[in-house]
Amino acid sequence: MKILIADDEIKLRSMFKTILSTEFPDNIIDMVADGQEAVDVFRKGYDILLLDLSMPVKSGCQAFLEIQEICSRENLKTPYVIFCTGLPIPEELEEIAGDTSHCAILQKPVTYEDLIETFKAVVKPNS
Repeated sequence: MKILIADDEIKLRSMFKTILSTEFPDNIIDMVADGQEAVDVFRKGYDILLLDLSMPVKSGCQAFLEIQEICSRENLKTPYVIFCTGLPIPEELEEIAGDTSHCAILQKPVTYEDLIETFKAVVKPNS
């Protein structure tokens, strides 16, 4: 699987990549620093997006909505998404994440176990 991590905090990006690389060594994991970069590179065929909600340029929510629109318009498979936030969950995100077969929400601070359990829950029913 190909995973894209989008978070403006380099330490978190690195931590997420280290955890996922350790638990799922056969995956390809790329990182970007904001939502616009995620939109720009997602056509490389990512299966899972790990998106921070609060990022400069474009939020994780805005990025995912744009990615969904592009996927619909270009008949591409919409990637699964795990949103991360340290803030209260906005109503807009609750609507997007209502389809738990394609979305999940992680509340920061994220533990090793939380990340792995959420990742497995998103992947397992759809693999």
